[in-house]
Amino acid sequence: MSKPRMCPHCRAFIDASSKTCQYCGNELPASAAKRIRREEAARGLLTQASFTTSIIMLINAGLFAATWILTTRLNGQGGFLGGIDGRVLHILGAKEYAGIMFRGEWWRLITACFLHGGLMHLAFNSLALYQLGPLCEQIFGTQRYVVIYILSGITGYLASLFWTPALSIGASASICGLLGALYAHGRISRNPLIESAAKRWIIGIAIFGFIAAHIDNAAHAGGLVGGFALAYAADTPGLSEDREKIWRGAAIVVGFVVAAAFLLAYRNFAAAAL
Repeated sequence: MSKPRMCPHCRAFIDASSKTCQYCGNELPASAAKRIRREEAARGLLTQASFTTSIIMLINAGLFAATWILTTRLNGQGGFLGGIDGRVLHILGAKEYAGIMFRGEWWRLITACFLHGGLMHLAFNSLALYQLGPLCEQIFGTQRYVVIYILSGITGYLASLFWTPALSIGASASICGLLGALYAHGRISRNPLIESAAKRWIIGIAIFGFIAAHIDNAAHAGGLVGGFALAYAADTPGLSEDREKIWRGAAIVVGFVVAAAFLLAYRNFAAAAL
């Protein structure tokens, strides 16, 4: 007999593995240990993704839903699998040479990081972010993670801006920034596991970029370089309170800049009256 427990109905001590009480015949609730295991299993997908990463993924998903609705309104059909209409992406903030260089629409370098061209595009980037984001936040801390994610996205789309005038969107520039940061951290800390894992990701993305069509390899390269450089500036969290204040301030500034970019994108959308 395993460790006994008390029946909540008749208060008799019974076998912990029993599903019904042999004394009163009532069905027994799950033991606390089993209940906790079930709850942990149900929360598994949520607990593995950090709060910050979950927020980024929710923003990406929300914007994708909005672009799909607008595509449906324009074309009379959804764009989940067929793709989001380029006019919609342009209005909501895709990277575009003329807009940034001649109309001063700098905010496109940020909003492009949160837009996606189709369901598979969103799914692939979400899967990569789900795997890499929590690890980066654990290593660098929330403030550095946010700064690396946004600034490497900007460096990615700056590289794309001077490589091609075409529209470009997607979280992959920022994701490559996270990979660059992880690779740099592996080298700095002499951690071969992180370094080799990041290297495999980078090689895989590079191969996919040259095989698949419509991949913005310049954005990937720019994000990778930006993340690599920022990781060298990040230092180890917690070593100096003064440095922590600097990074907290940087994260706050980045947050305000992102908010301003979304506000300007909304104003552009409202002016277009799509």
